[in-house]
Amino acid sequence: MIKRVHQIVMVIRIIELYKVICRFIVLTLRCNWVKMAASPKHWNPSGPPEGDQGLTEELLKAMEGEVVGETIYSKSWILSQLVKVFESLRSQRAVSPDCSRKDRDESPGYSKSDSEELLQDPDPVELEEHFEDELCQLWDASMNSDVSKFLCENNGVSLMLNAASLTRAPRLSEICVGIVNNVACAVPACKELTERPLIEKCLQLLASSDSRVLYETVRLLQTCLASKDTYEEWMKSVLDNEYNFRTAVKFILQSSTVDDLLCEIGTFLDAICYKSNDFLMMLLDNDFLPSLIEAVHQVKSSGVAVEEVVSFVTLLQMVSTVEEGVERLGEF
Repeated sequence: MIKRVHQIVMVIRIIELYKVICRFIVLTLRCNWVKMAASPKHWNPSGPPEGDQGLTEELLKAMEGEVVGETIYSKSWILSQLVKVFESLRSQRAVSPDCSRKDRDESPGYSKSDSEELLQDPDPVELEEHFEDELCQLWDASMNSDVSKFLCENNGVSLMLNAASLTRAPRLSEICVGIVNNVACAVPACKELTERPLIEKCLQLLASSDSRVLYETVRLLQTCLASKDTYEEWMKSVLDNEYNFRTAVKFILQSSTVDDLLCEIGTFLDAICYKSNDFLMMLLDNDFLPSLIEAVHQVKSSGVAVEEVVSFVTLLQMVSTVEEGVERLGEF
């Protein structure tokens, strides 16, 4: 019993000693905190005095010269992407041509354009993942009117359409055309969009074998033919290249199984025939109307929503307003 009492007393003394040590530690920390608060080197730095905004104004001026409009996009970054597109084209042309291609180029009578040959190249090139990601960022950025205007001012449209028609990378062609389409939506008055050689390069893209490139090309055609700023020049180019245009569109309608592409072409033809009677008469061609019917069957068999095929129905309705069209439709 006495032994247990001694043990309890020892425990109580240890607890009291522990309390004393804790109090000492707390007092020590308080003293150190007071010393640190009294020392200027431990203070937070003071803000700039009122009225002294020189550094801030300097930063703002630097940012105004570097960013595009009121966006956060850097001018140097956008220009660097244009340079990378050019360098990608140069590297592709440096390594791709083979001996047989050289022989054909040197043979008399060979007049096939570079863009037509590249669009049918059997060995497409894949983009590097990092380069593709940056181009997709530029594609998204081009939806902003300030960025689109900056691209127009720096020959971005010309570079993109040339790259789209000359590259051996379908993904690069798709992105470039998509960027130009965004520019056409945001800055319809862009002068480059009315340059005849660039329009013809866009029309040549209808010979591409890549459905994504075709989809973006049709969207660009629809955008430019719907704008009063670009309609006249684009319509002239299409009419002047009517045979090639009709051949390319017929082939797509006959052979494509991509419903999104077929519906986009249907919408495009519906809009253009509504504006131009010449295109309505083109639908009455012996080979063109069957191609259109084939596209309708393809889309219908895929179970596409009714609203997606309205354009085809409208096209057929317009054909039925012409006597010759009624005769053609009667053959089916």
